[in-house]
Amino acid sequence: RDPVDARRLLDAYRARFPRSRFAPERDYLAFEVARRQSLDGEARSLGEAFVRSHPRAPQAAAVRARIAP
Repeated sequence: RDPVDARRLLDAYRARFPRSRFAPERDYLAFEVARRQSLDGEARSLGEAFVRSHPRAPQAAAVRARIAP
């Protein structure tokens, strides 16, 4: 519920487990947090990075739809 806390926790998780098997979920959540905070530029960058890094992830279609012009 607290996006600032969510971002902090996601950043800490990324630092501790950079190659986690849960990277797609972590990266998707980071994208969603930025999007819900109306950080449009950051959300777009995170979304584009998500699609490049995890093109076959279950969330990829939703991310593509949300970052489409």
